[in-house]
Amino acid sequence: MILTVNYHYFRQKEDSKYPGIHGVSKERFSKQIANLADNFKFLNLDHIEESLKSPEIFCLITFDDGLKEQHEIAFPILKKYGAPGIFNINGYYIKSKKVSSVHKIHWIRSVTPEEVFLDSLIKKMDQMEIRYKEKLKKFTPKEGQNIYDSIEIKNTKYLLNHVMNDGDKKILLDELYNEISDDERAHSESLYMNDEMIKELSEHNFLGSHGWRHNPKTNLSSSELIKDFNLNQEYIKKITGKYTDFISYPYGGITAVSTKVAKSATKAFHKFGFTIERAISCDKDPRLLMPRFDANDIPHGKSPLLHFDKNKVISLEGNELLSEWFKI
Repeated sequence: MILTVNYHYFRQKEDSKYPGIHGVSKERFSKQIANLADNFKFLNLDHIEESLKSPEIFCLITFDDGLKEQHEIAFPILKKYGAPGIFNINGYYIKSKKVSSVHKIHWIRSVTPEEVFLDSLIKKMDQMEIRYKEKLKKFTPKEGQNIYDSIEIKNTKYLLNHVMNDGDKKILLDELYNEISDDERAHSESLYMNDEMIKELSEHNFLGSHGWRHNPKTNLSSSELIKDFNLNQEYIKKITGKYTDFISYPYGGITAVSTKVAKSATKAFHKFGFTIERAISCDKDPRLLMPRFDANDIPHGKSPLLHFDKNKVISLEGNELLSEWFKI
């Protein structure tokens, strides 16, 4: 069995001025890795199949979005503890020196009061005559996604990331983003890993794919899916000389991942994939649809849902910890 824990931002000051970016400090991460080391064996990435079939729990750490701070802060700590990590990158934003829509949203919110952000968004949508049927009073948060946000922000993120078409979203976000940022290229270069970092991670077999672009893969056709996954694989191979076996899906919830998406990932030579279902992986789980916990869910996280006790994982809420989303 495998306990996978996922991370995004790493910041010494964990929370931005306004609640848009929530990071993990070096000290918190060190405590979490030390605690995991005290209770579990770390997974050998060459023996994933054997670990999935074992009743013993092995631990794996993953990182999404290819953020430079992950390499600078988390990677040295993993090496210190001999812990494996899979750093999943979106090649498009690194190559093009652009910032993804999801990170534009995070950044705008991090420097803008929530009510100002929401008001500006609504005004821009009205000006552009953008109308959607999804209303806040009828909105139900999707399983596993944005559980630490307010209902208003959950609704807004779902609208922007899962409902709005790419054309409208690009125009809308670029207008909001460009009002407070005048150098997207510099922002991208400071935010995402460079080729040297990617190559170093690959040499440790720590590199994974997050798809070419950061978008819900369920919104793509079969041909678009294959193209997206293959573009990122070719980008990775150009830098490292090889494809990666690993992929995590942007957003990762049940509205962003499906068995169709997983089948397309296999055609792009991926062997193991990760969602954001909060569960422990076992032999019954599809290899391209493995669950993961968030960093905040584990001990020393901001809102722990779990307790560890010498190779045991105990839910503080009494929940079943095996995967239910997808079955073989």
